[in-house]
Amino acid sequence: MIARPFSLVLIEAILIGILTLLIYTGVTKFVKDTRALVLTGALVHLFFEYSPLGNLNERYCKYLLKA
Repeated sequence: MIARPFSLVLIEAILIGILTLLIYTGVTKFVKDTRALVLTGALVHLFFEYSPLGNLNERYCKYLLKA
């Protein structure tokens, strides 16, 4: 396995964190307890699987494995 630059991994983590925060903010308007965390995680995953841009999980994995 080829080590990826820390700066790239950090950017990815920040983007995922921002997306998670945005979805969590919306979810907590409807769900007020810890179920909001589980629902947020599920929605983030579903977003990357069924994005209007295509399956982002699959595209990202193919991109990483190609490098």
